[in-house]
Amino acid sequence: MNIMAERITLSLLAGETGMHPVHLSRDFPRYFRMSMGDYIRKIKIDKATAFLSDKKKSITEIAYDCGFSDQSHFIRCFKQATGITPYKYRKEICESLNRDFKRFYLFN
Repeated sequence: MNIMAERITLSLLAGETGMHPVHLSRDFPRYFRMSMGDYIRKIKIDKATAFLSDKKKSITEIAYDCGFSDQSHFIRCFKQATGITPYKYRKEICESLNRDFKRFYLFN
């Protein structure tokens, strides 16, 4: 199931907001401090970080579910945004969170 199946485009957002595409593209960084493309990628990466704790899903499935066209593009964008690959994130960050979670409930 592709969570972000509908491709978000400048034309789509311009239509939804009632703004001209040129104005939307020009004004977007003023309010969000990044381009619209960077903002959309950030949303996709944020969604992917939540999915990475589910070890039943493959990296490829997560990439597709978050709207990336292929796994290699997802890995490049994820590493650029976080500094580590999705594999390393899943292994180190998620396992650390799971340990902390278990430790919290064992001692409380």
